[in-house]
Amino acid sequence: MVSRVLRRVVGLHPAKDNVGLVRVRIASVSLAVAVVLALVVAWAYEVPLERAIVLAPALVFGVGLVAAVGVLLLRAAIESIRESGHPRLVVGTIVALTALGVVLTILGVDLPRE
Repeated sequence: MVSRVLRRVVGLHPAKDNVGLVRVRIASVSLAVAVVLALVVAWAYEVPLERAIVLAPALVFGVGLVAAVGVLLLRAAIESIRESGHPRLVVGTIVALTALGVVLTILGVDLPRE
C-alpha cells in the first residue's frame, strides 16, 4: 500500500531496459581504441601495462574530454575569424606568430621571463 502511494507521489516507475544491444563493430572499435590508448600511456609514462589497462576507462574519458574542449575552442576560433573584418589578416598573423615561435624554439632562443 505504501509503495503504491510512494510511486504515485514521487513518480517512481518500474525500471526499463533502455540500453539496447551494441553492434559488434562499434564494440570492437571501442575496445581497440581503449587498448591502444592504454598501450600508448604505458609506453609514454613508463607505467606497467596492467595498471594502464585498469586506468583505461579514465584515460578514454580524459581524452574524450580534451577532444571535446578542443573542438569547442576550434569552432569558436573559426566563428571569430569569420566574423572579423579581415579573416586573411587574422589567419596570416596567427600562422606568422606560430612560425616565429617554432623558429625561435629551434634556434634555442630563451625569451626573458619576468
